[in-house]
Amino acid sequence: MSMHIPISIQIKLSISQGLHWIAGRLPSVRGLVTPAVLLLAPAMLLANSTRILSYDTPLYPQGIGRWGTALFKAGTRVEMNDKGQVISGVLAKNQVVDPPPGPRNRGTVTLLAGTGVTFDVNGRAITGTLAQDTTLYPPPGPRSQGTVIFKAGTAVTFNARGEVTVGTLAQNTTLYPPAAAAGRGSVIFKIGTVVTFTAQGDAGSGTLAQDTALVTSRGSMALFRAGTLVVFDLQGRVMI
Repeated sequence: MSMHIPISIQIKLSISQGLHWIAGRLPSVRGLVTPAVLLLAPAMLLANSTRILSYDTPLYPQGIGRWGTALFKAGTRVEMNDKGQVISGVLAKNQVVDPPPGPRNRGTVTLLAGTGVTFDVNGRAITGTLAQDTTLYPPPGPRSQGTVIFKAGTAVTFNARGEVTVGTLAQNTTLYPPAAAAGRGSVIFKIGTVVTFTAQGDAGSGTLAQDTALVTSRGSMALFRAGTLVVFDLQGRVMI
């Protein structure tokens, strides 16, 4: 009768067997070389590893997480920690996950089959691709941004509080660049384009939905055409 051996144990066994094979074939210098090689074993067993999956495989994200296992796609690479739990991989089906919890985030997100996901040490998703248009919070700013709708089929990145720092807009969206509280107005960013947010919740960069007059890093006003990607400095000026 065959016995199923968990992936994490298979990896550790193969590393251990490989080390003993190497040690048995290296010349010994007064008995020092072989023990030195074998001393590497604990460090190697504790290292992260990667594996190509032969079939769709249910595996635990690192830290387990409250959703249990996720199904990872055959023929793709998974990165695992020393416990055989997944740090990153490609999903075999749509998967409900938790971003990191925070004051503005207590919900779940559904990620898209066939796309990559990365988990933090607590099994919370920190990057992934949305399976559907999803309303999420960016970091809070001087003027609260409120929620933003991010587009299905596009990638998002979460910070340690579960707030979106990078995402793609599902609709034209009004956001505030840095220093907006000092008197500068809001900016409308274009549907289907990527926006970034600063740690203070300001729009750090994005693509304009309409012609917009903005202050440049040279201190002068300039008219930027619709469809232009703009990047703001910490004073809310467009870097040129």
